[in-house]
Amino acid sequence: MHDIAQAAADAAQVPSFDEVLRKGQRRRNVRNGLTAGGAALAVASIIGIGQLVGTDADKEPEPAPSPPSTVIEDPPAGEGPERIVDHPNAVVGDAAVSESGATAVFWRVVNREQWGLAVSGDGFVTRSLAQLPIPGYVVAAGDRFVLSDQTQSRVWVAGLDGEWTRVEVSGSDAPVADGEVPVSTSDGLVAVDPDRARAHPVDAPEQAFRIDAYGGRLTAITSVHHDSGTQTATYHWSDDGGASWHTTSFDADYMWIPQVVPSAAGTEHAIAMVSDGATIGPLAGVLTMPADGGSFAETEYDGELASFSGVWTVDGEIRFLGDLWGDGSGPPRESGVYRWADGQLERIPSSAPEVTDVDDSTLMDVVDTAGGPTLLIAVDKRLFESTDGGGTWEELAAR
Repeated sequence: MHDIAQAAADAAQVPSFDEVLRKGQRRRNVRNGLTAGGAALAVASIIGIGQLVGTDADKEPEPAPSPPSTVIEDPPAGEGPERIVDHPNAVVGDAAVSESGATAVFWRVVNREQWGLAVSGDGFVTRSLAQLPIPGYVVAAGDRFVLSDQTQSRVWVAGLDGEWTRVEVSGSDAPVADGEVPVSTSDGLVAVDPDRARAHPVDAPEQAFRIDAYGGRLTAITSVHHDSGTQTATYHWSDDGGASWHTTSFDADYMWIPQVVPSAAGTEHAIAMVSDGATIGPLAGVLTMPADGGSFAETEYDGELASFSGVWTVDGEIRFLGDLWGDGSGPPRESGVYRWADGQLERIPSSAPEVTDVDDSTLMDVVDTAGGPTLLIAVDKRLFESTDGGGTWEELAAR
């Protein structure tokens, strides 16, 4: 992160996001914690949503509760992280790949709270290991990685040498600048300078539990539930790093969960609606809005029962990594990548069905890059990358 004094000096200037758009900003992966392959992080199934409860349509919303401020002792490394990373039953919990090709992978073992992190810059010929006592997240930042725990109470910068540096947050609100990484914390949105392990706060909507970032665009959703069985949700977005925010409200069924579809600054907005209260958590529809705002247009999903563990866009086309469930009485009857086509899901033939067409594949990461979105998919113990929006896939060493 920038030196705080320098950040304060630059705060009056709105940054140019041409470079941000060119390099790409990593957007938190969307996981449906109720679908196959996503049960490990059910808490992450509602990303970017702060929910409130209202007794009627006129009731003023109360502030959403903050995430618990669990204290994690420094340093985060624990004894024997290899016991998690190299465990025969360990699976990928989260992953990121840097611009230079370095890889960071969180590993988890079912029924264990601790997660192990493996980092390498040479395809895991050599590696550094660390351990968190609870699940965590990892984001690529240049040739480093920004890490946070599930409570969002602590943030670190990790290098390829295995050194973790606790991020210090200070200064006044300022927009996200080139080279900084936006990170949601329990105290709000901050912009991390990975070179200095420093951060400054960023103005963000109140009551938004999490802010997502992708392609120079920041997004969040807040909502109020009414006893009439509906909810009023508000979509917030900023295409200038938080210097200014725009809002659009929309109505939704009480049990619907809005999930923001990653879209870069200056492009069409989209939200996928998922129905809650069922084992599968099925897709209900998609909302779209022009790039410069306005109102959302709703298209209901009119097809077979479907769920998804990842979503991204390719040249404006929405694509889901998901499953078709037939009548829902058994396991998925078909899995793969599907394009959204006016209320229908059309399956896209895969060049690597062992990656996309299995019901335990989960989208770990989506990064906006010049050639299209770069994707990371985990299938159990294996990690795959696509640099062309999902057309072709390459397996990456992961531990």
